[in-house]
Amino acid sequence: MVPLANGVQPGELGQGVVRGSSGTGASDRVEYGGSGMFRIRVQGRRGGEVLATAGLLAAAVTAEGRRAAVAAAAMDGPAVALCTVDGWAAASVDGPPPVADGLIVHDPSELGRPDIFARLSPEAYLLVNSTCGFGDLGVSDRVERFYRDRALVLPAARLDLGRHDGLIRSATLLGGFAALSRMVSLDGVVAAVQDRMPPSAAWAGVEAAGAGYDFVRGARQALAV
Repeated sequence: MVPLANGVQPGELGQGVVRGSSGTGASDRVEYGGSGMFRIRVQGRRGGEVLATAGLLAAAVTAEGRRAAVAAAAMDGPAVALCTVDGWAAASVDGPPPVADGLIVHDPSELGRPDIFARLSPEAYLLVNSTCGFGDLGVSDRVERFYRDRALVLPAARLDLGRHDGLIRSATLLGGFAALSRMVSLDGVVAAVQDRMPPSAAWAGVEAAGAGYDFVRGARQALAV
């Protein structure tokens, strides 16, 4: 198994923690309850991949009967997309990083950007696609502001997925984000994968979403011990 950011291994699968404190997991704070507007920022080096992830997330939310809208910018280079859930429209992504309740980072090189965590509260959910922990990535001091079970790495390249193209990475990360934030269900992600991916790739996308979900759920279980 791949060590997590703080050196622990993913534990047995189970329900994620409900309460915790920044850094310790000990004091009161409430998980996302499934109501009210929720904004997820997706960042990476490949614009098409970033937009595909945000679009797949919006499709997963829509599959559950809720509203979602996507806005994106800089599709020819380092890119950002914003998926707004249960809001009337997606906010603009032009200018400074938009306010967000969650951040999915496709490429860990993006963590070097000084504004990568801008306008994210300590309550936000952070998921980074990386085979390295936050210490090795050089950002451990910067992620201490987040609740420890809400800031995780997901090593998509090391999960036994058979293939690792952009669509599969998107499905893996969204499965992981479903387990991390619980603002969308794994069933919703699976429905979106089956609807948006070609039949030849959909089965692999479903497997990838499940693998990402299981890894993050196990990681949160380990951190709750």
